Amino acid sequence: MLQEELQQIVSLYYPALLLDRAISHRARHFLKKLFAFFTVIPALFVIVSNVISLFPQQPFLAILSLLEQQFIGVAFISFSCWLLFFMFDAMYHSLYFYGLEKTTVTTKLGQDEVVPPQFELAAILFYTRHEDFVTGFCASPYGARILIRSGIDIASIGVFIEHRNPKIDFVAAQAPGPKIATLSQFASALVRIDKEFETFLLSHGVTLEDFRATAQWVERLIRRQKNAERWWSREHLLAHVGLGDAFAYGETYSVERYSRPISSETVFAHIDEDSPFGKESEEKLEAILAKESSANALLVGEAGVGQIDVVARLAKKIDRGHALPALARKNVFIFDFEGLISGTTDKQSFEKKFTAIMRQAISAGNVILLIEDLPACMQSGAAIGVDIIEVLDFYLGSTATQIIATSNLEEFHQHLENNGNVMKHFNMVLVEEAELETTLRVLEDRANDIEARNDVVLTYPAIKTIAESADQYFPYGVMPDKAVDLLLEIVPEMQQKGIVVIGKNHVLDIITVKTGIPVGAIGAEEKKKLENLEELMQKRVVDQNTAVAAVANALRRVRSGIGNLDRPVGSFLFLGPTGVGKTETAKALAATYFGDEDKLVKTPTVCFFSMNLKKRRRMCIIFFFRYLTKDFFQICTASVLACAT
Repeated sequence: MLQEELQQIVSLYYPALLLDRAISHRARHFLKKLFAFFTVIPALFVIVSNVISLFPQQPFLAILSLLEQQFIGVAFISFSCWLLFFMFDAMYHSLYFYGLEKTTVTTKLGQDEVVPPQFELAAILFYTRHEDFVTGFCASPYGARILIRSGIDIASIGVFIEHRNPKIDFVAAQAPGPKIATLSQFASALVRIDKEFETFLLSHGVTLEDFRATAQWVERLIRRQKNAERWWSREHLLAHVGLGDAFAYGETYSVERYSRPISSETVFAHIDEDSPFGKESEEKLEAILAKESSANALLVGEAGVGQIDVVARLAKKIDRGHALPALARKNVFIFDFEGLISGTTDKQSFEKKFTAIMRQAISAGNVILLIEDLPACMQSGAAIGVDIIEVLDFYLGSTATQIIATSNLEEFHQHLENNGNVMKHFNMVLVEEAELETTLRVLEDRANDIEARNDVVLTYPAIKTIAESADQYFPYGVMPDKAVDLLLEIVPEMQQKGIVVIGKNHVLDIITVKTGIPVGAIGAEEKKKLENLEELMQKRVVDQNTAVAAVANALRRVRSGIGNLDRPVGSFLFLGPTGVGKTETAKALAATYFGDEDKLVKTPTVCFFSMNLKKRRRMCIIFFFRYLTKDFFQICTASVLACAT
């Protein structure tokens, strides 16, 4: 990047940056309120004075008449000052919000998206002195925000700036590189070019990949904040229902009585339309609901995989006006099936109420019904003699009905997959478990709202550790649900301890307490135990040096971070007659390293191989056999290899 390009970025936002330097945004906001106050109060005084003048008998009318002209003057002067600052802010906002929308330009190779330089990047360049961009980045509010999110405290940032070596020639070093337009690109370029800055980050356990991911997270938070401030944007205006929209559709009294809008759910507020989580499933769902007939969808996935999140994502897309035209102004309602069942006593009354609800939903013309856990609803209906699918059959085939149902995989295979009526009318959408990167985005979106409610700061290493730990150490549940649950558990515990900035080590301490598995940095006591593990175990086990060394090496290897997390910690096959120390070796390991031999869990081989792989990957597997034949040894060896892979 050349010097001219850097100057061009600053010159684009120069008027707004210059205004910010002269009068800060907070000061302008205060002055606007102050002048508005001195405009409104005198104006009200003049209005009251004119009203009182209609009654000439009042004794203080002469005093009011004398003060009226002065108050009019004050009102006009204050209004002029308010108008001046209003125009300043209008100019500032025109540049501050510039770049939120990507510009599409047509080139010889087709259409490309052009991202204009961000205001935040221009602010860092504007306030950078002596062309030391690293110092300017660290001292700026945006750079400091990224560093704090990376888990680096303010004191360390100040020490680094104070003892920093002479600057580098950023322009010359970056000249052959790609053009920089965003805050994250600039931050990544600084790390690549300035080795001192890279060393500073590595000394705090921050890699280039994590630093780039943190900068991108801060970028998304800034964009989210800007979108919230820009109330005049198309998305904000479309989110507010017009006065005439209610008259364009039918009444929904019965629907609202036995259902609730999905916009009232907590998950709706946390959904980010730009998040990759559930995007593919949401696009499939949108295409199904936009069909002219059989516009009914069945979301299938493990419990907690995020089926409601997919529907909420689509509902927010509809609210913002980004959905297909066939779904414009549609409202998604979560049907309270259990509430309807509990309010009826027999089959006839249920069918009467349910038919009234469905007819009203069709006549309204803008209702999409969501039925949670369809197999459970079928079973509840069967208890009073109602076949839910048979009752729904007429409406499912209608062109005016749009119904979304959910089911977990086990119930789907057991109750729905072989039901011809269900599969005929519903289009199945498989909602798969989120990957680690997708889970990180979900946690980042939730973290911002959690911070606002609890006055804490979640760093990126903490978020990443929560996602990885939820996947590795908690075998039950699916991602991202169990990662979000872990996040919600950790924050209150940190508040009880008085911790404001939650880092990676805080999360690891909680994981160790919850699971009993030593994770994170190796402490002095554990280090001493690992170094002398063979000697400690041999106090209980005699003449089994090979087995003891194999087990000890496996534990040292996993605690040093070496190994495949998708494989067990170790797989051992102890052979020998009764009394040589097979079971005692395992007990000695449990007592020496984990503190109690009761930590040893004995599991029959059949039960072990029936476990989910995630439940076995963090285990230390030991098989005990007294007698072995050649054929049986081959079978056992194959079983151990299958377990390891």
